[in-house]
Amino acid sequence: MLAVDARGTQAVAGGTFTVVGPQRFNGVAAWDGRTWSPIGPGLPGACTAVRLRGREILAAVRGAGVLLWNGQQWGSLGTCPDLSVQALVAQGETVYAGGYGTDATTNLRTAQVWRWDGSGWTSLGAGTGGDVAALESR
Repeated sequence: MLAVDARGTQAVAGGTFTVVGPQRFNGVAAWDGRTWSPIGPGLPGACTAVRLRGREILAAVRGAGVLLWNGQQWGSLGTCPDLSVQALVAQGETVYAGGYGTDATTNLRTAQVWRWDGSGWTSLGAGTGGDVAALESR
């Protein structure tokens, strides 16, 4: 397990796991207060961050960007440019993703925070001095 988010008795966990007890999973599972359940067909890669947003679930997936579970299916929020997402936070429809990537000019590792505004991702500044491993909103 690489990531967990919880609200009340509801929780979601993401990672590289394929089973929880006797059930088959594909990197993501939901807890309803009593049992773990798979979320749709699962994810196409390792889940590095998860976030509950109302009835929706956001998941950062290596090689697939940030995905959104709407209760029926997974859909893409697009790809964060040059970013391996390690943290997610949501404020209403706005999503923030933090992680690290490679600077296109210097080819050096850089940490970034990106914002999804409902139609695309934009970088918040030039980056940070270290990896972004957690984000929180108030």
